Amino acid sequence: MPEQDIFENPAHIFAIADSVHHSMKMHRQDYCTVISGESGSGKTKASKVIMKYIAAVTNLTGQQEVERVKNILIQSNIIFETFGNAKTNRNEYSFRFGKYMDINFDFKGDPIGGRVINYLLEKSRVALENTTHKEASNLGLNPDPQHYFYTRQGKSTITPADKSDFQATVSAC
Repeated sequence: MPEQDIFENPAHIFAIADSVHHSMKMHRQDYCTVISGESGSGKTKASKVIMKYIAAVTNLTGQQEVERVKNILIQSNIIFETFGNAKTNRNEYSFRFGKYMDINFDFKGDPIGGRVINYLLEKSRVALENTTHKEASNLGLNPDPQHYFYTRQGKSTITPADKSDFQATVSAC
């Protein structure tokens, strides 16, 4: 069977990322990728995959500054996840905010900067505990969950990835 063009295959997050990046370079126009869906549908994972894909296909000449920018953009997701996630009934790591990340590219299509333009935090879900689930959005880096009021309240304070997530957050900061 002959190899198919990426657009002839079923929709895939890599195909979307590739299409946007390729079109941006070819047409020299700004593009926007909107990731939306129900709670637990994979929006956070999709945005991370797109950013990692862009990081993998850019800076083919190995410029140090472009590598630094790519690293900062990817590390920023770790910080957002740390301070904006909460454990809910439907999702172990549920984002409690919406963000619009603007990534700036040079004429070759390499990332040269970025910023979060809008930040929508669901304050009521972070500041008030729902009796049906434990909120785990704490604004601190102490590795002991018993140190914090919210994480002392639930029956399960440790998730399988807590230790590695904490280390990733410390590294990103």
